[in-house]
Amino acid sequence: MASFLGAKAACPTGYDEWLFVVAPQVLFATAAASLAFNTTTSVALACQAEIVAPLSCVASLTSLAGFFTKHFTTDTLAAFEERAAAVQGEVAALGAGVTQYTLTLASRTVSFFHQSIFAPTDPAMHFVGWIFAYDWATGAREVVSVEGDVGTFAVVSTSVAATTFSASPYELPTNVAVYFRVLCQYVSTVLLFVAATVVVYSFVNGFKSEGSNLLKVNRVGGMVWVGRPLLFLRSVTALCIMSTATLETTAVGRLTLATTSDASAGVNDGISKVLVAGELCWLVYIAADYCMVVTQEYTASYSSKAAILVWALAALLSFAAPVTHNASLDRRCEVAVVDYELVCRSGIVTIGSKTRFLQLVALALGTSVVVYAHDRLRYKPVLPTERPSYLLSCGARYLFARQGWIHGGVYYIDYASAALTGLLVFPYRRTAYVFDIKTWRTLSLCQETIEAKTQFHPMSRRLAAAIPCIE
Repeated sequence: MASFLGAKAACPTGYDEWLFVVAPQVLFATAAASLAFNTTTSVALACQAEIVAPLSCVASLTSLAGFFTKHFTTDTLAAFEERAAAVQGEVAALGAGVTQYTLTLASRTVSFFHQSIFAPTDPAMHFVGWIFAYDWATGAREVVSVEGDVGTFAVVSTSVAATTFSASPYELPTNVAVYFRVLCQYVSTVLLFVAATVVVYSFVNGFKSEGSNLLKVNRVGGMVWVGRPLLFLRSVTALCIMSTATLETTAVGRLTLATTSDASAGVNDGISKVLVAGELCWLVYIAADYCMVVTQEYTASYSSKAAILVWALAALLSFAAPVTHNASLDRRCEVAVVDYELVCRSGIVTIGSKTRFLQLVALALGTSVVVYAHDRLRYKPVLPTERPSYLLSCGARYLFARQGWIHGGVYYIDYASAALTGLLVFPYRRTAYVFDIKTWRTLSLCQETIEAKTQFHPMSRRLAAAIPCIE
């Protein structure tokens, strides 16, 4: 059969295509053509298209028909026949068929010939038609619809072997993802450094630290040492991950399918969802830090509850309504350069959900507002008794514990808590040198003066190992 359409077909040179079938094609065609029913007649009809070795064709198809009769029930074969009839009707409606130029020897005239692969007038070609349909389904052949001035017809292309190749890294927009990943790694590294510094200060200071303050590494230390902009990028990264579905390309025989990962239903994926949901708390922390000018003494009450509630709700949302992908196949080709370049778009694959992104943002901010309103209506704030100090960050002022650390109207902060708020203490002999990373200033405090002012306090030993916030 002359071939005129194919990925490797040359327009100025014609060549013939020989159809050499393989086992999957024949098995598929045998089941679809229902050769197991009325085997003798069906096989004889199917082998009419074979002109090279018709006897071998009859023997092979008879053996295959016996295989189906032996290993499949009548109901199963009937179901195959019913499905095949539906597919055959759809393909026939599309008009997909073979196209040839025929020469009439008597008149020496050339005519255009087009016949559907499931033409009702030529049942002998139906078995071969199922082989064409199998190749079409597995991507070995294509069906191209050609529209002209007179009419439209669909042509089955020649067979092309499958090719495996990797996408060019230059065509993948990964720059933003790389930058965000590096920024997240930087944030984690800085927070790890801050946590290690806090542990060292606690050990050096004889563990005379306020334990509850050490739990605020993210809310206080993160804002001081990292800053809101980078923490906001980290929260955006978490939002993007939680708003994205998992979709992978998987090779199944000759096909490449887009499938969801098997790990999406496993324990590891469940743990990942919970951990990523916790990253949404950064957005809560940033919003609380910005709103401290309004919330003030209510900050310590509502911010922790809001963060835990947002974490739980975000994780629950990820499990109850996970983000799913959306794929639409609609191949459209345009001729960029005649006889040189054809640009085709096969469809659109969507793995991200803008709706889920906005839902998570609304969840984080809305929950914070609701919890703050609840605490403001139900509780009365405890007004501060100490003098304000510029040494403390806003988070340290409203989130750090005060009980037992105030003497004479001055708030004393232990070395570990001071490190969280950006105050690095370097005791040398009887002088404590304090470096404030927020303002890049150095303050020196005399240890004798601190001990003299706190000697009558019940917690004098603890306050003597702290620094007074006097500025």
